[in-house]
Amino acid sequence: MYRLFILGLILPLLTLSSCGDDTGQDPEGTTFLMQERAFILPGTGNSCLALNSGGQVFNDVSEFRVALSNIKLTWTRANQDLVLIYFRIEIDHPNTGLFQATVDGVEMDLLLGTQNGLAGSATFGTLDADDPSTPSIDESVTPVLTPVILDSSATTFLGGSSKIPCSMTFGGIQIPDDTPFFVTRAEITLVGIARGNDKEVSELPEGEVPIGVLEEEAIKIERTVDLEFDFN
Repeated sequence: MYRLFILGLILPLLTLSSCGDDTGQDPEGTTFLMQERAFILPGTGNSCLALNSGGQVFNDVSEFRVALSNIKLTWTRANQDLVLIYFRIEIDHPNTGLFQATVDGVEMDLLLGTQNGLAGSATFGTLDADDPSTPSIDESVTPVLTPVILDSSATTFLGGSSKIPCSMTFGGIQIPDDTPFFVTRAEITLVGIARGNDKEVSELPEGEVPIGVLEEEAIKIERTVDLEFDFN
């Protein structure tokens, strides 16, 4: 479990609120995208762990369930490492009651390709003339920022090992038999921290360390997803 240590001052949560669109303001250096509509599905399903277990685990997500795909998070801060802690879903409707669940740990790593939640930081380099896709260090050329991109459709972890793409799946929603069609909304929250590194400190005048470079900062991103149920 990660603990948020605030050194010397209380740092506010960076909060993004929207209704499944991009009208809100992302936390600095962060862009987050995911699908805007989904179904509450009958039957059991497979988690990311099940899909990547080589057949050792299957149908580990109980009905009723929500599966969210097309998740993409871009991180452009070079002086802070992004560490993801958990996704949380909350649904509150007369037909479901209050439903809350989280995705974290190994499941989150398999979803977005992180390693123990660590996404790392953006890097600076220049494009190699022989291979434009490969950044190289050349101080005589304007540096190019290479962001960290976490994508649920990726087939590899950030470290390069392979994985099977998967959806973020929450199961166990209680819906009575013979419930008719209804629509509701799910509140999706991503919580993490931006953890300072020393990439730029060595280049600063002695004693000048900007706030946030070496401290931890809470990151909170919120989305609302429209849900539809029509299976009884």
